[in-house]
Amino acid sequence: MDYTEKELFEFNKIDAEKKLFEAVDHIYGDNNREKNFEKFISLCKMSAFQGEMRAQYILGLFYEYGMEGLKEYFKIDIQAEEKWYEVINYEKALDWYEKSAVQGNNLAQYKVGYMYNEGIGVKVDYKEAIKWYLKAADLGNSDAMFNLGYIYYKGIGVEVDYKEAMKWYLKATDLGNSYAMSNLGSIYYKGIGVEVDYKEAMKWYKKASDLENSDAMFNLGYMYDEGIGVEVDYEKAKEWYLKAADLGNSDAMLKIGYMHHERLGIEVDYKEAMKWYLKAADLGNSDAMFNLGYIYHEGIGIEVDYKEAMKWYLKAIKYNSNEAYSNLGFMYRFGQGVEINYKKSMEYQLKAAKLGNIIAICQIGYMYHEGLGVEVDYEEAIKWYTTAAENGCPEASCNLGHIYSSGKGVEQDYEKAMRWTLKAIEQGCILAKINAGELYRDGQGIESDYETAMKYFEEGLQESIEENEYDTKEIALFNIATMYEKGLGVEVDYERALETYKQLASSGLEVAIEKLKELKQ
Repeated sequence: MDYTEKELFEFNKIDAEKKLFEAVDHIYGDNNREKNFEKFISLCKMSAFQGEMRAQYILGLFYEYGMEGLKEYFKIDIQAEEKWYEVINYEKALDWYEKSAVQGNNLAQYKVGYMYNEGIGVKVDYKEAIKWYLKAADLGNSDAMFNLGYIYYKGIGVEVDYKEAMKWYLKATDLGNSYAMSNLGSIYYKGIGVEVDYKEAMKWYKKASDLENSDAMFNLGYMYDEGIGVEVDYEKAKEWYLKAADLGNSDAMLKIGYMHHERLGIEVDYKEAMKWYLKAADLGNSDAMFNLGYIYHEGIGIEVDYKEAMKWYLKAIKYNSNEAYSNLGFMYRFGQGVEINYKKSMEYQLKAAKLGNIIAICQIGYMYHEGLGVEVDYEEAIKWYTTAAENGCPEASCNLGHIYSSGKGVEQDYEKAMRWTLKAIEQGCILAKINAGELYRDGQGIESDYETAMKYFEEGLQESIEENEYDTKEIALFNIATMYEKGLGVEVDYERALETYKQLASSGLEVAIEKLKELKQ
C-alpha cells in the first residue's frame, strides 16, 4: 500500500509522540515501565530526531542545565549514572531549542531569544533576541513579554523607550507575570517615563506579592521602613521583609538583621541580627558579609574578633564589596589582627576607591598627606581629598581646610582654608567647627571675631560629647580655655583656664602639657 507524503508525515508524528510519552513513563515509572534514565534519554532523542518539538525542547533543557534542568522540568528527583551529570553544552542546547522553536514552541522561542540576549552558546545578538521574543510573545509567552519590556526599559540593543516597555509589561501582567507587575511598581516608584506615583507603585507591588514575588514584598517592606508614600511603620516593614525572607530573598534577610542591629521599631538584639545576617550571607549577600565583619571588627554586642572580622571582609570582597575593601585597608593600616602594612593598606583602599568608596578616596589622600606606605605628596593628597570632599566626605573637606591653613606643602591660603572648613561643617564635621573657631579667633582669612569663634568652640564641644568623640572634645576644651586665659571675647578667668589645662595635661594632651610648662616660666 502506498502512502502519501502527508500520511507519512502524520505517521511519523504519531510515532515521535508515542516515543516521547514512553520516554516520560521511564522518568515517572508509569504504565508498568521502570524508572530508567538511559531508556528515557534514548527514546527522547529518537522522538526529537523525528521532529517532536516537545522532545527537542526537553533536550535543550538537558544540555543547558544538565540533570538539574530535567529535575526542575519533571518536578521529580531523577537517578542516573555519573556520566549524565556532565553533559552541559550550550551550543547543543541552542540547536535543540531552535529546532523546537521553528515549529512554534513558544517556550523554545523564549529560550532561543534568551540565549541570544545573554550570549549563551552564541555571540550576543540583541536583534535576534528580540525577533525570537516577539515570536514567543505572539504565542502568549509572558516571560518573553517581560523581557521585551525590560529591553526597552534599559535600552538593551535598542533606544530606551519607556512607552514600549510599559506596553510589554502590561501585556505580561495580563497573563499574571509577577516580575512585570513588580517592575511596573518600580517604574511608578522611581517616576521613570511617568510621574512618581507611590500609590500606584504599591498597587503593583501588592499584585506581585500576591503571586509570591519576593522582590515586590521587599519593596513594600522598604516603603514602610522608610515612610515612602506611607507613614513609617516598622511593624509592617518587618512583616513584608519576613514574607520575602521566607521565599529566600537575601536583601530582606539583611534588612531584618539591620532592624535588630539598629533598633528600628524593635528591641536591639545583636544575636538575632547576626542570625539574619548569616542567612543572607549564606545566599551570597555581600552587604550581610560586610555587616558581620563590621560587628566583629567593632565588637558590637560581642567581643572584638579581628580574625573573624577579616574572614567576613575577605568573603565580601569576592563580591566586590567596596566597604569591605576599605575596612581591610584600615585593618592593615592600624595593625588590627595583622602586622601593620601600609602598602597592603593602600592596595585595599585603592580597590575600594575604584569601586567608588568615598571614605577610601579620603584615606588615600591621608596616606599621601602623612607619607604612610608612600612618599609624602601634598599635590596627590589634595587631589584625592578634593575628589572625596566634592562627593560629600566631611573629613576630606576638613583636611583640605587644615592643609591650606597650615601652608604645609602648599602656598598658605586662608580664604581656601575657610571655604573648605565651612564646607566640612555643612557636611557634619565636628572638628571643622573647632578649626573654624581658630580661624575666626586668629583672624585668618576673615576679620577676627571672638564671639563667633567661641560659638564654634562651644558647639564643637557639645557635639563631640554627644558623639563620644573624645579627641575632638579635648581640642575644643583647650581652645575654650585659651579664650578664658587671654580674655578673648569673654572675661579673663585664669583659674578656669588653668584647671582645664591641668585636666587635659593629665590625660596626655600634648598642647596642654606644653601650655602648663609655658605658664610656669
